[in-house]
Amino acid sequence: MAADSSYAGSAKISVGKVLLVAPWINPDNNPESDTADFFTFTIDPDFPKRTAGVQIFISEDDGAEVVTTVEILKDSVPDIRIHEFEHRGHFTEKSFPELLQEIV
Repeated sequence: MAADSSYAGSAKISVGKVLLVAPWINPDNNPESDTADFFTFTIDPDFPKRTAGVQIFISEDDGAEVVTTVEILKDSVPDIRIHEFEHRGHFTEKSFPELLQEIV
């Protein structure tokens, strides 16, 4: 998520649909994270205007940092559509018809 949206945001390029599944942007700025220096960017609140739509898929049983990431994105970017699910276990199952429907 970070590399693509950060690049698209800073380069002001247009892209198709952006679908984020259980996104994580190191919301606690944990320096111990393997990717701590990867998330040093500002979220452009206008980046959805340069897409065919931005959607987030989250499950109520995702980790706290994923939930916090989604809250940050919702607060920073008003034009995001959120799909909330229950008991999807971080979307590790083989079938994800809701995502497939949005892709096609």
